Amino acid sequence: MGSSKKRVYDGPKLQRVVEAAEARAREVGKPVLAVAVREIWLQSQKSAHLSDLLEAILTQSATPAQAEDFKNHVKRAKRRLQTKGASTQR
Repeated sequence: MGSSKKRVYDGPKLQRVVEAAEARAREVGKPVLAVAVREIWLQSQKSAHLSDLLEAILTQSATPAQAEDFKNHVKRAKRRLQTKGASTQR
């Protein structure tokens, strides 16, 4: 159930780009964003929608609607991570 859209990044290249985005997020003091990006990438391997969305964001060709969708995915991922972190600190 993949997307028929032609990909700019193949699997290995997308992984390298995601790793670079994670590193950049950590460099600028946003470790939770780094983990959220990785989580979205992992989910994108099973979701054509997320795969299309992630590629649009990483190639800087996202529409305003895609940018908003990505922002919402990041927010949800951050909330899950913060909840998980709080539950492991008890």
